[in-house]
Amino acid sequence: MCQSRTVTAELIGWVNRANDAHPWSHNEHYHRWLLRQFRRRVSRTIDVGCGTGNLVRALASRVDQAMGIDIDPETIAIARSLSAGNANVEFHAAALTELAGTGYDVVTAIAVVHHLDLSEALTAMRRLTKPGGKLLIVGCYRSATASDYLIDVAAPPCQTC
Repeated sequence: MCQSRTVTAELIGWVNRANDAHPWSHNEHYHRWLLRQFRRRVSRTIDVGCGTGNLVRALASRVDQAMGIDIDPETIAIARSLSAGNANVEFHAAALTELAGTGYDVVTAIAVVHHLDLSEALTAMRRLTKPGGKLLIVGCYRSATASDYLIDVAAPPCQTC
């Protein structure tokens, strides 16, 4: 029993050292792909489940108004502080289904829809997207089988390589 705890601690230590040396974020991995999905400057974007606002700040260079929403007020406070002085960026602590608004050229959501009722989330994001606009979703597969969970355990160390 003690040896398995030691191996586990060593593995966690290795993963932490690898990540410190080569930081990697699942969500940020998709930012360049999302940015390539619209080549021309657009007027308004909204990132659903924006977290600390990294994608919103990346979008700000390509849009007139970049907004991010997240349900956690503390996370939104961090996003606002990291974006101080960026006039075309705004953040709101709000649930997607409670958000009033329409007419966004681009609506993004990275790794958030699996936390929501899919039908409600897609309906709300469709409402936010203006006709001819783009809805860009990067989703996570919800683990359900023993094989899924095994892959979940193996994936983080592989992503640092």
